[in-house]
Amino acid sequence: MQIIDPHIHMDSIKRADLEAMALAGVVTIIADAGPLPALSAQGVLEFYDRTFSWDVPRAAEFLIDTYVTIGINMLCIPPDWEKVIDALPKYLGKPKVVGIGEIGIDPRSFTCPDLDKQEEVLRAQLEVAKEYDTPVRLHTPPMDKMKWLEQHFKRVDEFKLDKEKVVISHADPEVLKTIIDFGCIAEITVQAWRKLGPEDAAKMLQDAPLDRVMVDSDSALRVTSDVLAVPKTVLEMRKLGFKDEDIRKVVYDNPGRVFNLG
Repeated sequence: MQIIDPHIHMDSIKRADLEAMALAGVVTIIADAGPLPALSAQGVLEFYDRTFSWDVPRAAEFLIDTYVTIGINMLCIPPDWEKVIDALPKYLGKPKVVGIGEIGIDPRSFTCPDLDKQEEVLRAQLEVAKEYDTPVRLHTPPMDKMKWLEQHFKRVDEFKLDKEKVVISHADPEVLKTIIDFGCIAEITVQAWRKLGPEDAAKMLQDAPLDRVMVDSDSALRVTSDVLAVPKTVLEMRKLGFKDEDIRKVVYDNPGRVFNLG
């Protein structure tokens, strides 16, 4: 079965990881080009360029097609972040760029603990997303998810974003139904440190409308991740008796539709 992992931090992916993903059926990944740390706007933009010039061809060696989302990660906001905002339209015009993200607010930020400043950065990016009608991935912190989710909903309504293009990441059993009922796309992140494994994700999907959900690994250097989290979730779905067309909807059709991968 062909699989898309819609949320990967490519700076954490080794060649052996790419080979394992390809062997497990991953044919497409969406790389989050938000660097950590980012000490300047120039560093952010250089990271974007590195993703295009290095990571996309690197994955192609294993027949994995790589798309990219760009944005200022809330955990690491450079002091001259306005320069990144000014450059976003140029990058949104590149063929491989499919959205803005992941963006949001997180009290754990080690470069910008000022939540009001994080709000300013987030709103600036949502304005760009609205103007260019591009998909956006919104981050939810690991704590107080419902609180942050309600704030996301207010911003989605305020900016009149197309909910079909709003992906809310790191959905867990507490918030999955709320995201879906609001009309956005729920993205289940399968990571051990979030205490959500492939079996948990498969069970969550049993009661979900399958055209409103995606599954990702959010593989990253700074946390314990598994590049095979999505293929492992596919296996667990099969164990639970999901039909192949329903599995394909979750791990291939939905991310392809939402991010307009063609």
